[in-house]
Amino acid sequence: MTLLQTQTTETINTCYFLALLLIISLTLFPIKLTNKGLYKLSLIPFRTIISFILKGNIIDILANIIGNTLMFIPLGFFSYIKHPSNKTKSIKICLFTTLFVETTQIFLPARLFDVDDLMLNFLGGYIGIYLAILFIKILNKQNRCYF
Repeated sequence: MTLLQTQTTETINTCYFLALLLIISLTLFPIKLTNKGLYKLSLIPFRTIISFILKGNIIDILANIIGNTLMFIPLGFFSYIKHPSNKTKSIKICLFTTLFVETTQIFLPARLFDVDDLMLNFLGGYIGIYLAILFIKILNKQNRCYF
């Protein structure tokens, strides 16, 4: 393995770790000590998404709908870059990470499991995988792919 390949691998691993750290920091911390009540599960698909759209508050739409999607794009991207010949593995990483985050939120104060978050997070991860596939194709056309 050349020095360039080693540096590329180390950079990819660092970015992958930072993507996971970003997700954990945005979804599990800070833990608020307020009581949200017993409503800890939202299992009806699209309920939260539709409620945000109907309210029309752009801040809520950006923070929740777009934010939940964007947050997982780096994870999908770097998981595919890390495992470029295994799209299924990257999909599983995105799925299990979002399942872990949402399930963990059941047990935290002021957090809840929301099936819409699960769908949006996975969508973001899948978008990241797709962007990584495009990125690798572009690098391969230019003979600049080092991983």
